[in-house]
Amino acid sequence: MIAGLYIDGQSALHRAQAGAKILAMVALGTGVFLIPDWPVVAFVLATVLLLYPVSGFGPRILWAQIKPILWLLVIFFAVQLWLNDWQAGLLVVTRIAAIVMFASLVTLTTKTSDLLASLERAMQPLRPIGVNPEKVSLA
Repeated sequence: MIAGLYIDGQSALHRAQAGAKILAMVALGTGVFLIPDWPVVAFVLATVLLLYPVSGFGPRILWAQIKPILWLLVIFFAVQLWLNDWQAGLLVVTRIAAIVMFASLVTLTTKTSDLLASLERAMQPLRPIGVNPEKVSLA
């Protein structure tokens, strides 16, 4: 079973810089929480899901990424259905699914060493105030 580790490939996402993918992940993660409408977030999720075949990954890999969190999505939906309504449930579930699926896609298309190096470079300006970029990137 594939559990979200790097898989070699030649897609545009594979070739993209790790730092750009990290920034895209931050933007997507922030953006979906600023969007108040579940249909718009569902469109974001659909776009993320379409990036899987574009990146060379089939349904088996896509399923391996979402399967571990399905039970959590069902629970979140049920709680929102109980506390609010089905639309609030869909909003919560689509937000979480979009973030998790994009983060998984970044992991599948980026070597861990490249991710760590990008995070370490991003943390360098914080060194003068006592931040250790190496430790932060590993965390």
